Amino acid sequence: MSVDSMDAVVPAGPGVRSVVSPPVRVAVVGCGAMTRENLMPVLCGYERIRLVALVDVNEANARALADSYGVPAVLTSLDALTKDLVDAVMIATPPAFHAPQAIELARRGLHLFVEKPMVLDAAEGERMLAAAAAAGVTLSVGLYRRLLPSTRLLRGLVESGIVGRPLAVDIEEGGEYGWPLASLGNLT
Repeated sequence: MSVDSMDAVVPAGPGVRSVVSPPVRVAVVGCGAMTRENLMPVLCGYERIRLVALVDVNEANARALADSYGVPAVLTSLDALTKDLVDAVMIATPPAFHAPQAIELARRGLHLFVEKPMVLDAAEGERMLAAAAAAGVTLSVGLYRRLLPSTRLLRGLVESGIVGRPLAVDIEEGGEYGWPLASLGNLT
């Protein structure tokens, strides 16, 4: 997504120009626990993102999630994901599907965010990187937490200087694993 294709320059006052960008159109592939519990609350609370489609082989799960968040399209395959519909795709399927899905979508010119783990082995990762580079698209891996409201608030406080100059940061996070597994087969 280039500045030329995504941004419009609008007047902001005498001698000042402001750039206004439309939200990035995003589809999420995979509607399991990661998407439901983590990605959807973050994506739907971020004004620079417009969720346009959810993709999952389980159409009923995808439809329920789409209805909860007002996502207009539900798809059961990657076939309809083109630059006409979306700018970027978040892949939150089981890790065994990350490389083939990312490579296919990169070849269509779509920017990619892949949940971690990125791949099952280094060779898959190299193929993903090569496909993204050849297509000139961005490939990013699983750092969704930077979009959480608490993270954005902390960043704003530090950048504004309100909290002073940080000398050290120690963050601990975790808890009991409580997501229901769809099946043991999807862990590979």
